[in-house]
Amino acid sequence: DNEGYAHIAYRDATNELLKYAKSTEPVVGVRESEMNTGYEARGPSISAHPNPFKHVTQIRFTIPDSRSIEQKSRKRTLKIYNAAGQVVKSFYPESCIFDRVSSIRWDGTDQNGRQLSSGVYFLRLSLSDIEDSETNTIVEKLTLLR
Repeated sequence: DNEGYAHIAYRDATNELLKYAKSTEPVVGVRESEMNTGYEARGPSISAHPNPFKHVTQIRFTIPDSRSIEQKSRKRTLKIYNAAGQVVKSFYPESCIFDRVSSIRWDGTDQNGRQLSSGVYFLRLSLSDIEDSETNTIVEKLTLLR
């Protein structure tokens, strides 16, 4: 709340009664807020939540609007690499909206559906203009825990 106290609503063990609790002390932490900068993204962005993750993570990415390049000529690839630099999973996000957050769910499996082991993986989002061979690439680190 505005005074720094945490509030939570939950069901009891029978799942019949709704209970409510408030912290007795203000909670120390970081307040999350939406940031509206008022300008267009200058390049692609990528993140994963949660990170590190155990079962499933949501990979969120933004592709900036490039008015000079038609959407059809823009090739988008999202690849996940292991620490040895090998591609373990590839996505080809065709349906995304420029300047808006798009997302892909990843369950920690490789291209063949096999569960990957714990470790550090790298997300690589590449945008290329097929006609000009111009490429924008962004990489983000992701940790899988088993």
